Amino acid sequence: MKKWIAQFLSIALLFTCTAVLAEQAEEAVPQVAHYQFHNLTGDTITVFTLTDNKTGEVEDLLSGEGFLADELMYLTLYAEEGETKEDLEHRYTLTFSNGDENAVYEFKTLSFEDVLIDLLSADAMTGATPIKFNFKMYQVGSYKIINNTDKVLESVAITENADPDTTTILAPVLGPGTFGFVEYAIDPESEPSHALTIEFTFADGTKCSFGTLSIEEASLTLAPDTITGATPFKFGPIDAE
Repeated sequence: MKKWIAQFLSIALLFTCTAVLAEQAEEAVPQVAHYQFHNLTGDTITVFTLTDNKTGEVEDLLSGEGFLADELMYLTLYAEEGETKEDLEHRYTLTFSNGDENAVYEFKTLSFEDVLIDLLSADAMTGATPIKFNFKMYQVGSYKIINNTDKVLESVAITENADPDTTTILAPVLGPGTFGFVEYAIDPESEPSHALTIEFTFADGTKCSFGTLSIEEASLTLAPDTITGATPFKFGPIDAE
């Protein structure tokens, strides 16, 4: 499978997620669906919407930005409390287009589920179906970079250890006392443990790296006493301050 990394678009579409108290005052666990969309149309998608077939509500998934060819997009949906499996079956209509009004594609029976969906080019479509389902999803690492040094962090470089010739350079530009988020995806079949090397470059030329970062959700806190060590950051939960 082709190795690639896109500039990720992270979209949380919140229909309703209401916390209720049970008799034991326990918080209800929401129903969650995770979608990954891979743009294989060969074009930039400029129209990308999700319609709730029950309510008629239409959500613009692009927020004014184009969805580039070969890019990967994430979408998380939360179902309303009390929704049944039958309620969520074939619940949504997915619509996408490159802006050509004569080339608008729809899939009207998208269910509430975890799935990777390939958005296909016209030549690759089988009949009238404009998408392809794959239940082996890309493995995604999400990292909160917290810069607690006295330096400006200029860039973050991530290399997949299984493919060292390919490096993705992200430029969050984080000043002292600030934070930002970066994400990286690897193929479904790849080993997620110790899969990545991450390197930090500061404005004054200081560099530090860590060669055994796993695909996970974590905060990475950079501090004056960590960036000179073997592990240049302190691990923590993704919601760390």
